Amino acid sequence: MGAGFVRSIQAVVPSVAPGSAWAQRDIGPTLRRFFGAFYNGDVWAVYRRYKNIDVENTGWISYEDLAEILFLPEFNLLFIFDAFSQQNALIDARELLVMVCLFSSSKLSEKCGLFMTLFDSSHSGTCTAAEVANFATLALQVLGRCTGAPVRAKDVAVAMQDELSDVLPLYREAV
Repeated sequence: MGAGFVRSIQAVVPSVAPGSAWAQRDIGPTLRRFFGAFYNGDVWAVYRRYKNIDVENTGWISYEDLAEILFLPEFNLLFIFDAFSQQNALIDARELLVMVCLFSSSKLSEKCGLFMTLFDSSHSGTCTAAEVANFATLALQVLGRCTGAPVRAKDVAVAMQDELSDVLPLYREAV
């Protein structure tokens, strides 16, 4: 399981070699420089600062909020806001948190813990297939902003449904 997701990643980031979209746009390498020194505690501190600021649970972050959440120099904040804001107004909070986590140096298991917190809407400690597909789509969209490759949620969901039906034959019968 995971081959469909890997194919989706390869479609979004086919290469990181010099001359590739990843290297030419330089968004991914720059984000890695910003967040490569972040470990698990740092990522969770970003999450806590976000939760303290977004008390109304709007899910959107202004430039001023971004400065309070990340504590980065202004030119770094401008870079992030330029790359991730929607119509130069706000940043999707989950997209920001996924981006920080993806480019951090946290262990994979630690990253999964934050992703579980972000996408487990029932707060049960488990994610539904739809929640996993939402996470996968958002992670691919973050990477897509680094390469300019479009990511369609429907394509990711179909790839994951195909794999799930291979692993769970009863799922195929129910669909």
